[in-house]
Amino acid sequence: MEPSQNGNSRGWSVVWWFWIVLIVGLPWPLLETSLLDHWDQADLRAAFPFAAAGGTLLLHWFSAARSSNRLRCLAVVGWMTAIVVPCLCWEGLYRWAVVQALMLLMRVFVAGLWIATGLTLVLIGLTIRSGRLRWRPWVPSALKCGLSSLLLLTALECAAVLLQPPPTADITFPENLLPADDDSFHIAAVGGSTMKGFPYDGWFGPTEVAALQLRHQFPECRIVLENLAETGLDLQLALKELNQLKHKPDVIVVYSGHNEFFHSLESLGVLRRATWKRADQWLAYSPLFRLLHERTALFFVSSIDVVFPQGLCGNKLAPDFVLKDRLDRYRLRLERLFRWAQRNTIRVVFCVPAADEADFCPNVSVASSDHPALAAELTDQWTGLLSLQAAGRHSEALEKCRDLLAREPQLAEFHFQAGRCQRSLGEPGAARNHFREAVNLDQLPIRATEDYRNAGRSAAAQFGIPVVDSETILRDNSPDGLLSKHHFLDGVHPKLQAAYLIGNGIAEAVISTGCPEDARDAVIGELLTFDECLKKQNITAEVLAAAYGKIALVLEQYSKLCSHHRSGRTEDAARFHQLAADLKTGRIRPGENGTESLPDEPLVHPHEKP
Repeated sequence: MEPSQNGNSRGWSVVWWFWIVLIVGLPWPLLETSLLDHWDQADLRAAFPFAAAGGTLLLHWFSAARSSNRLRCLAVVGWMTAIVVPCLCWEGLYRWAVVQALMLLMRVFVAGLWIATGLTLVLIGLTIRSGRLRWRPWVPSALKCGLSSLLLLTALECAAVLLQPPPTADITFPENLLPADDDSFHIAAVGGSTMKGFPYDGWFGPTEVAALQLRHQFPECRIVLENLAETGLDLQLALKELNQLKHKPDVIVVYSGHNEFFHSLESLGVLRRATWKRADQWLAYSPLFRLLHERTALFFVSSIDVVFPQGLCGNKLAPDFVLKDRLDRYRLRLERLFRWAQRNTIRVVFCVPAADEADFCPNVSVASSDHPALAAELTDQWTGLLSLQAAGRHSEALEKCRDLLAREPQLAEFHFQAGRCQRSLGEPGAARNHFREAVNLDQLPIRATEDYRNAGRSAAAQFGIPVVDSETILRDNSPDGLLSKHHFLDGVHPKLQAAYLIGNGIAEAVISTGCPEDARDAVIGELLTFDECLKKQNITAEVLAAAYGKIALVLEQYSKLCSHHRSGRTEDAARFHQLAADLKTGRIRPGENGTESLPDEPLVHPHEKP
């Protein structure tokens, strides 16, 4: 080819590449953002394929006379792009394809750098052994490229180590807080919905009960409760709420652990298929990969519509190294809180979270293989298992569970069903072991797993922090020693009686720290009864109706997390909606139709909040 033709070919190559990049990248700002309204996006989506095909046809026609191998290849790529990208947009898979491509390129890039570096080291060794630099014609060039890869890898890995934030860098605590001017005793409560008192927000929660008991024990002391808890907060966000404090509290009460899996989703890459599982196990040793994994997963989570698993079996929540990192961060945040509190002479009480284990099924189970045939077989086995239980043949169902668990020991749903069988057969102790495994193996957990509960206990023990073990408290007040609907409304949020018991534990733990000051020499009297606390907080049928209405909405959301038990949760939601309506209209009274019982006479006007 003549020089002028060669230059022309390069120019057309640049134009072709520009056009290909334009076709691939244009849908993102136009179709995946709010730059255009819904109707404009629909028009653009209809016109885009014709524009892509027309532009590609024109480029092909103008460059046909300047044919070269480079342009022929680019023409093929251009035509494929003009066909594939519009099809992805039509099918709603454009974002998914872009993110999957980025995730693949990220892994290829990191693995390629390490492989190139390894080959370079081998080549250096062979060159030293041969005693000559040019023992093969291509060796000098290969060494230049390899050494460049080595330097690039070293620079990027070191930068990744520096850029990776320490686990506790995302929390700042208030400093130089001054005590309140009066002689009051201040309690600050942090956590999520349970600590807030959901669904009886502001009326009856564990810390409200604790404050009532402390006022009863120390009537001369003014007890001030500042509840900073908010629905849905994980530990990181809950601790940030401490920056709202205007005065130095005497004691901080922490109840957290249930919401750890639904924040910072970028580090989990939740709801993605574990396509890269084996590769990630090796790549996880690279700080560069860990940093890029978090950033690409952030892009993934913010870009992909959430679609929960539609069957019994789903996918693993995240790689093991990611789960371990999140658990370490949870513990380190607690340790930092405890150090800050000790430095500022603030006492802390830590509450180990509890949840329904016996009546609330796991959301997503994971099988040993994601092959569709295995998933279909396990679903059939699960359906047969439920039929045996419905017929009252619990012994047969238990044997079937054991056979299935021998094949699939990590499948949470089979552990849950085995626990149900043993509970029905009067074996609550054995059932408890299966229920514990079901909670820990849930791949879409809304209940604190055993690892998180133990991490909280361990961190508190390290710093001498009093622990309120909610799980133990509720087990001791359970008919069969299991945590169930006897204690919880929706799997996580405690009933009035359970909140009362946990609140009593908090009050006793606060007193054990020597707070208030009057407690040092005081003799602790009897605690307020459950009915007395309900009366003082003015819990009426109206409050109960509002709470049940909120629980119904929560269960409707939970039904989306668990397709194989969706009908049961939907029915529970409808039941709570009906109970709320019946209580509100007076068709039933508290204590009827499975509602919680209340004392007959409130101490204050029904519409007056204490």
